[in-house]
Amino acid sequence: LDYPGQDLLIQAITGTMWMNGRLDDPPIAVGFGLADVTGGLHIVMGTLAAIIERNISGRGQRVDVNLLNSQLTMLTHEVTYFANTNENPERPKANSTGAYTGAPLGIYETNDGYIVIAMMGISKLAQLIGAKEYYEMESSNEIPRRGEIHNKLESIFKTKSNSEWLAKLRGADV
Repeated sequence: LDYPGQDLLIQAITGTMWMNGRLDDPPIAVGFGLADVTGGLHIVMGTLAAIIERNISGRGQRVDVNLLNSQLTMLTHEVTYFANTNENPERPKANSTGAYTGAPLGIYETNDGYIVIAMMGISKLAQLIGAKEYYEMESSNEIPRRGEIHNKLESIFKTKSNSEWLAKLRGADV
C-alpha cells in the first residue's frame, strides 16, 4: 500500500475502529495514537536488535518499520479469528469490550460506578454474585449469548456499590 502514514488512517484501514463500540455505533477511533505508539516500539526493538547484531558480527542492519504492519501486529487475536472462521463477528449490543470478546469479560454498571470483569469463567462469577442460571456454564468467553449474559450480570451488579463488589470478589481471590 502506498498511503500516508497517519494514525487515524491506519486505524481505519486495519479495522481497529470497527472493533470499538457497540453494534449500532459508527466507527470509533482508539483514544490515543495506537499505531504511532506501536510503530515507535517496533523501531526501538528493531534498532536494539540491529545494535546487538552489529556488536556480534560487525555488520549494520536495516530497520524497516511502517504503521500498517505495526498496527496489524496488535490484532493477532482478531486476524486469527477471521483466518479460522472466515467471518467478521458482530460487535456486541450491550458490552463495549469489542467484537471478539464474550461474556463475562466486560464493563458492568454498579449502583455507584462501574466495575470491570476479566479472565474469569461464567460459572465462578455466577456463583459469587448469585446468577443461578449460569452456575453450570463453564465458558470464559461466551460470544453467542454475551448480550443476554451481560445484561443479567449487570442487573445484579447494579444492586451494590463498587466497594461492596470489590470486597466480595477480592475476598474470593478474584
